[in-house]
Amino acid sequence: MRALLLAFVFASPAAAGDGWLTDLAAARKAAEAAKKPVFVDFQAVWCYSCYYMEEKVLSKEAFKKAAEGLVLLKLDVDTPEGASLKKRLKVGYLPSYVLMDAAETELGRIVGEQPEADFVGRLRSLLAGGAATPAQRLAAAVDANDFEAAERLRAELAKGKPSGDDWARASGRLDLFLARKAKRHAAALEALDGLMRLGGGCELPYHLYYAGEALAASTPERRRLSLEGARPALVRLAEERWFGEAEKRCADGRSVFEAVAEVYEGLGLAAERKTFLDRVADELTKRLAAAGAGNDRNLDDDARFAFQLAGRTAALEAHLRTLVEAYPADYVYAARLARFLAEAGRGAEALPLSEKAYNLSYGANRPGVAKLRAELLAAAGKSDDAKALLRLELKVARERFPDAAPALAAALAKLGG
Repeated sequence: MRALLLAFVFASPAAAGDGWLTDLAAARKAAEAAKKPVFVDFQAVWCYSCYYMEEKVLSKEAFKKAAEGLVLLKLDVDTPEGASLKKRLKVGYLPSYVLMDAAETELGRIVGEQPEADFVGRLRSLLAGGAATPAQRLAAAVDANDFEAAERLRAELAKGKPSGDDWARASGRLDLFLARKAKRHAAALEALDGLMRLGGGCELPYHLYYAGEALAASTPERRRLSLEGARPALVRLAEERWFGEAEKRCADGRSVFEAVAEVYEGLGLAAERKTFLDRVADELTKRLAAAGAGNDRNLDDDARFAFQLAGRTAALEAHLRTLVEAYPADYVYAARLARFLAEAGRGAEALPLSEKAYNLSYGANRPGVAKLRAELLAAAGKSDDAKALLRLELKVARERFPDAAPALAAALAKLGG
């Protein structure tokens, strides 16, 4: 086990190479000195979509050219510094990219993974003065997660009587977020229904996700109506933008097939769900064979998730074991495999993997891994070690990651600690 100091601190260098900084203070200092904006890339080791953006967009010449006048900053949201700035800027989704000045005043943001041309075009638009049309201005305000401000902007823009599908989509998204925040479930479902009728592209699965609480709280009949309304648009999206030609696929393919599976499940269409997920798993098996596991982190995790959804436990275990070897410095897959084995009643096999994951974990991801390891230690008859581990991590969590503390405290109480 690493030294106690390393259990509490994850230190990253000020520079990550290729022009990127990893220290906020250094980035702000550079921005102030050069009178340049800071482009912040919020990421995490568990964020599969972040790997897509790194490989397909941020490492490419088109982005580098568009970003020549910027100070580039990568921040891991599981570190205290990354988590703090994420909270201050109201970043609610990964990956997210925020353009700000040296004083942390936001100048614009781009949310979610996108194909290279779309992302670079959006960045250039921001650098040229931001979104021009009412629909783009409202969409940008919604992306900033300040929904009250977005509502005020909509009222102002509405005086010009904007129209068109893009305006309706931006307005519908705002309605969904406002209703979700206020727990007005009927209004949230009305917004979802409207957005699905409008249709669109790769953003459609997110509408279903954000309406999840409203769907769960609604009557069976109301839920069925919304899911039936969402089904055609999502199935069409999967056929065209997931199973279709590679250059037309959504950047976030996982959300596409997950959303279709959720609709089938919610409608009680078990056979259709199984057929669809088997098809997804078969396709990802082919893509893995062509690319090779360990060469495309986004593909690797899409396959992991698809095997899990499809109930292909043998394929899932084999794939997880491959990924543990492919990413030896990463806690994520060791932890996932340990949890998989533990749930299968194979705690003895899971225990050493939980140690590996724990020793590699850091910051905000550490409490969850510690809890898993403590549960496995207790199951192996090592309750004293489990309680000592939980006490140590609970002390740290209460100071640095208070949201994680209740789960650790409950686990400790369960062991009589």
